[in-house]
Amino acid sequence: FGHPFIIIGLPNTLSYLRKLGFMTFGRFIDESYDNIQDDDKRLCAAFEQIDNLAALNYNDLQLQRKKMIPILKHNYKRFFEIHNSLPNIEMVNLLEQLADNHHQEL
Repeated sequence: FGHPFIIIGLPNTLSYLRKLGFMTFGRFIDESYDNIQDDDKRLCAAFEQIDNLAALNYNDLQLQRKKMIPILKHNYKRFFEIHNSLPNIEMVNLLEQLADNHHQEL
């Protein structure tokens, strides 16, 4: 919905989103946190990226946001392409499949 994001969720969620056609923000933040299998370490690494963004001054933050606009527009469009092409139950099934895959890996 027009906002950059850092995922606080299961490992490899960003990879999964990229497979669905979304773009992520690796040009602006270190997305390696997404590959960390340990939940506590992944959460700490994600919060570190949030802290890094929070430490930027207002002008730098606005400049980064301006550079993100093509990604934000792409993701907005992609979300509605998926939303309009799948019945809602299929979207829920995709999310459940991601969670099941994670639990099987553990």
